[in-house]
Amino acid sequence: MRVELKLLQRQVGVTVILVTHDQSEALSLADRIAVMNHGRVEQVAVCAELYDAPATPFVRDFIGQTNKIPVTIAGTNGAGEIGLSVGEGKAKLYSARSMLPAATPTRSGVACIRPEDVRIGDAVDRDGGNIVDATIEALLFAGDRYECVLDFAGTKIMAVAARTGELAEGQSVRLQLPKKALTLWAS
Repeated sequence: MRVELKLLQRQVGVTVILVTHDQSEALSLADRIAVMNHGRVEQVAVCAELYDAPATPFVRDFIGQTNKIPVTIAGTNGAGEIGLSVGEGKAKLYSARSMLPAATPTRSGVACIRPEDVRIGDAVDRDGGNIVDATIEALLFAGDRYECVLDFAGTKIMAVAARTGELAEGQSVRLQLPKKALTLWAS
């Protein structure tokens, strides 16, 4: 029905306002979305911007799945990327994006990344940085892909992997959390 509704709206050429709690429905049908929380508009944006650059923690968590990794901020590098320490220094990452208010000094935060942005195994770009060792704790067959629950530095995250890889529960793998996909938020 989603396809039929979208085609009908285009054919007729009218503005349609759809109220829904179904994020997939909203993302697939809308040109722009207004996300509301307790009667307040949190963000109005085109679908890709809403998904890739949420303005608030509520929008970030409401639209799609998000991995939240507790981190300690370790400063910045020469490229302006923020150094992050995970699991009491067991892993080091860099984030290219920050949603921390500039005037708020902090030593801790939450690094967020979508499961589909996490690269696993053969998909890792060896020159791209933010590569860590991880263990597959659970491997869920989802038809066109695997959904993986991974542990790195004592932190659990979700990742999506292609069916082509030979993955198994308990297997050690390399992960990459691309700097541009990793966003720092206040904890």
